Amino acid sequence: MNLQQLKTQIRAGTIDTVIVAFPDPFGRLVGKRFRADVFLDSVLKHGTHGCNYLLTVNIEMEPMDGFKLANWEKGFGDFELRPSAWMQFRNVLNYRKNTTGGKDDEFDQGFEIRRMRLDLSGTAFNHFDYKFQWDANREGGGVTLLDAWVKWMFNNDWGVRLGQFKDPLTHEKLVSANRQLAADRTMLDNIMGGSLYDRVQGVTVIYGGADPNKGNPWNIEFGLTDGGPSKNTNFTKHGFDFGLVARAEYKVMGDWRDYRDFTAKGTSKDLLVIGGAIDWSQAGNANLVLGTVDAQWENTAGLGVYGAILFDNRDAAFTGTNDTTDWGVLVQAGYMLNKSWEVFGRLDVTMFDEAWAVGPGDDAPLSSKVIAASAIFASAFLPSMIPSTSWKIPGSAALPLKI
Repeated sequence: MNLQQLKTQIRAGTIDTVIVAFPDPFGRLVGKRFRADVFLDSVLKHGTHGCNYLLTVNIEMEPMDGFKLANWEKGFGDFELRPSAWMQFRNVLNYRKNTTGGKDDEFDQGFEIRRMRLDLSGTAFNHFDYKFQWDANREGGGVTLLDAWVKWMFNNDWGVRLGQFKDPLTHEKLVSANRQLAADRTMLDNIMGGSLYDRVQGVTVIYGGADPNKGNPWNIEFGLTDGGPSKNTNFTKHGFDFGLVARAEYKVMGDWRDYRDFTAKGTSKDLLVIGGAIDWSQAGNANLVLGTVDAQWENTAGLGVYGAILFDNRDAAFTGTNDTTDWGVLVQAGYMLNKSWEVFGRLDVTMFDEAWAVGPGDDAPLSSKVIAASAIFASAFLPSMIPSTSWKIPGSAALPLKI
């Protein structure tokens, strides 16, 4: 029986229970029994945990001595490892007209591997989650470390994360690149959002944790970092002295699992989450503050909408001239035409405090606005044997406007 046949028999009522099991040291199947609808809605998408003591029991199901992974001193907790690899391959068409630089009024096109990543993530000893991720550079293929963090939830609601991780600032950045609607994040997020900093090194405190199994509507993370982009730096090499960051999210309704992506595919109940964050990084006397307010809404009919307002403030010590405050807005929407096809569109606008030249020469026009738009394109989801994979046909345009 393949997966599609199993789904068909569950929906027909022929199968009402699914057992997820593995053989113990004596060949007996041990694991968990799930109601069939729970298996389809949750286990099939997100997996399940199993206590590692099941690998250390004797014929009477009593834990045996001599195992370092599970013993009476360390406890008998869950252990999960999820290795994965994913790739984004694309053809890029780029047309520039009346812009500065050597590529003014020029057309480029070519293929590239935009992303090629290896992930190792999982759970150990009940309350420890971890993630390690590496990325191959699209120019040269050099491998660099992206994520290396451990999270310990020391009770039902509170935990701590330490290591190198995405700055908990914008929801758009925190959603994985392979769970976006478009092929890349917005220009706005790259200018003044989480993509500006990418990864930071530090320690944060977590409340709630967006765990769908605990029912807490709050997810809050705050802490101390090295500030700014501090990916793969030692303690003396990062550009900022320190950073303070805090993000809070409140789930008005829905399932936290549907908040992990921007598509409404598979949304089991209507979702509404409202969030906000602020980051303050300091270098000497110079200060940079980034902030955002955002909201994501989805319904079971296949419609999903996301919107955000972002801002940044750079003081005079940072700019070398005057204080500046830039801001921007973005909105995107997607709609499932059927179970396999989704159409989407996105628009973001960035407003700069100071105008800048958008062409060569002293008489070039000045602009303080950038509009970036992704027209309506389609995502085609592959068969459910690869539930997290999709094809996207993306496109975007950035227009500096004189105002």
